[in-house]
Amino acid sequence: AYLTYKKDKVLTEVAEKRLRALKDFTELGSGFKIAMRDLEIRGAGNLMGKAQHGQMSVVGYDLYVRMLDTAIKMITGEIMEEKVDTTIDMKIDAYIPSSYISDEVHKIEVYKRIASMESEEDYDDIKEELLDRFSDIPDSLYNLMDIARLKFYANRAGVLELRDRGKDILITFASAEKLTPEKVSLLFEKYADRTEFQRKNPAVAFTIVEKERYQTMDALTKLMKELTEADRVAKES
Repeated sequence: AYLTYKKDKVLTEVAEKRLRALKDFTELGSGFKIAMRDLEIRGAGNLMGKAQHGQMSVVGYDLYVRMLDTAIKMITGEIMEEKVDTTIDMKIDAYIPSSYISDEVHKIEVYKRIASMESEEDYDDIKEELLDRFSDIPDSLYNLMDIARLKFYANRAGVLELRDRGKDILITFASAEKLTPEKVSLLFEKYADRTEFQRKNPAVAFTIVEKERYQTMDALTKLMKELTEADRVAKES
């Protein structure tokens, strides 16, 4: 099939993406892939934020399937409680440069892969794929991947918000119940001389006061892992 349009015709962004999808998927059996891409073009959802709601045509096919899977697991008891929707506010550049991935469709795919990260294995797989497909990863994209990994662990730890305020790091738990005695003990053990608790109903805020510039992404990720592990050990014992 040959699809043509007049030279002076200005295509909309959606039209260009759909034509590109038809061009990219040419092998036998591509119809289903094109249908999924069409759903994604019409609405991929808010990838990194809270506004992930609506019907399939609004949020995109992949996100819709993940949301449906989570809802089924909660109904059947596989997931006992709803995950916290963590917000990460760090003062770093975190994005995919156009000089690294120029194709908008591929860029959206990578954003979605990063946003759906749920394990260290996912992190390593994305990193390996990016290196294989697009060569060396720029710092801003590494930052984006690190934030997604941090968000995953913070979510597990019951943290509602992680905010870099310049002189300190604010950690807000989703509720007082999420800040268990084991977590309090761990936080005081690690940051006894530079901490401050503040009750913000229904959440509890915990501030790490900065004395050195130790609050790297890796350090915060390690802390979120330790908070999750502290709860797990307490439940098993």
